[in-house]
Amino acid sequence: MTRARILGLALLAAVAAGGAGCSEWNYYDVDVSFSGFTGISTTSTIQNCHVYVTGAETHDFNITDQCPPANNGFHMGTFEYASLASSGKLTFEMKVYDGFETCPPFGDGSTTVNVGGMTTTMTTMTVTPTGMGCALN
Repeated sequence: MTRARILGLALLAAVAAGGAGCSEWNYYDVDVSFSGFTGISTTSTIQNCHVYVTGAETHDFNITDQCPPANNGFHMGTFEYASLASSGKLTFEMKVYDGFETCPPFGDGSTTVNVGGMTTTMTTMTVTPTGMGCALN
C-alpha cells in the first residue's frame, strides 16, 4: 500500500469517527397564550417577556419581537428554541413584567418537554397573572 493511500484511509477513518459522536440539533416550538389578564393587569401592560430554560441545559433570553402580544391580544404566537441536549427534560418558564425585570413579575407560565426523539417538538404554554408587578406597587 502506498503512503498516500494509507494517509487517505487514516483521514477517512478519522472523519467517520468524528461524525459518529456529533450531536444533532433538536428544535422546540413553544406556542404562548395568555389567560386571566383583566382590568389593570391586562396584556396591554406587558413590557418584557423573559424565558428561562432549565433541566437538560440552562439558558435564558428575552422575547422581543412578539412581546407584548399584537393588539393586546391573548395569543403571543410561537417562539423556537434550539438545543444540542440529547436526553432528559427541558422546562421553559416565561415571566412577564410591566416594567424592567427589577420589578416583580405579574405573570408566569411554564411547560416541560422530553428531550430527543423528534427533531422538532411542539408544545403550548399558558401565562397567567401571578402578582402585581411594578405599576401597582
